[in-house]
Amino acid sequence: MLEHSWFPATYMPSGLRRPTVVVMMMLIGAAMYGTGLWLTCARSAAPRRSPGHKDRAVYDKSSYD
Repeated sequence: MLEHSWFPATYMPSGLRRPTVVVMMMLIGAAMYGTGLWLTCARSAAPRRSPGHKDRAVYDKSSYD
């Protein structure tokens, strides 16, 4: 007999275990691709700074006085 664990497919009837696993893996994969696409789009929409740019709040010692 199959022992139950944290994995939800172990609670399903034996005929539904494999389809449940397949659907869960597809949802996890779609979530990973969606997150990667979202992060890529968010980064490309962010303003770009020139390589020599220095932020005064971080690099200027007079702002710490």
